[in-house]
Amino acid sequence: MNKTNNGSRYGMTQYCSPRDLEFSGKTLTLSGEGGPVTLTFHDEKFLTCAAGGEELYSSYEALKAADGAHLIFFGTKDLKVAVIDDVNASAALSLGEPGSYMFLKIEGADAAGAETPGFTDEMTDTHIRWIPAFEKYLELRFTAPDACEITFSPRKDRPRAAQAACIRIREGLYLTEVNRTSPMWSDMPQGYSRIVLLQDYKRLLFAGGIYSPVLNDLKLLSGYGADPEPEN
Repeated sequence: MNKTNNGSRYGMTQYCSPRDLEFSGKTLTLSGEGGPVTLTFHDEKFLTCAAGGEELYSSYEALKAADGAHLIFFGTKDLKVAVIDDVNASAALSLGEPGSYMFLKIEGADAAGAETPGFTDEMTDTHIRWIPAFEKYLELRFTAPDACEITFSPRKDRPRAAQAACIRIREGLYLTEVNRTSPMWSDMPQGYSRIVLLQDYKRLLFAGGIYSPVLNDLKLLSGYGADPEPEN
């Protein structure tokens, strides 16, 4: 990588993969506790979410983190999150408070496995650095099933404790949501406090987004994982 392409122009979005358009024109009905929920993808940009007797029409953005695993963001006044797993014909869905998820099955879909997503303690004591751009990173050290320490590049001097939602989608694939602002002079823009990452630990790749509730703005991220630098 030369000096004309060092991530300064695009910031943390530099390595973002192409949008996932696979659901365009399709309808998914999700059932289970908290369901039914229907997601109708009208085209490559807009969907309708029908849940609890209400319908929400909004734009959406989708990224693919692993084979058959789709991360979808939508919403108008606040951010909604869905992870659709084709392998197990299942979904993790956040329609309410940040960090709150329901776990559902896709009606009428064939599944190679029978696993249903759910909250997990498997990430406790893990430590990884996710890199979305040149010399920019989010470093996560999971200290409990619902807590982590997060470091925003380049502020290695200012790690921050945060609550975390850790969800196992399937073996090697985890969804993490962390709600925490970054310190001043870090690479993550100020005011972006909801961090959602779909992490593929088998291939060490991730897709995700950072969201500002104040600006109602989402920035998509993707990139690769690396070992954290040794502590001095």
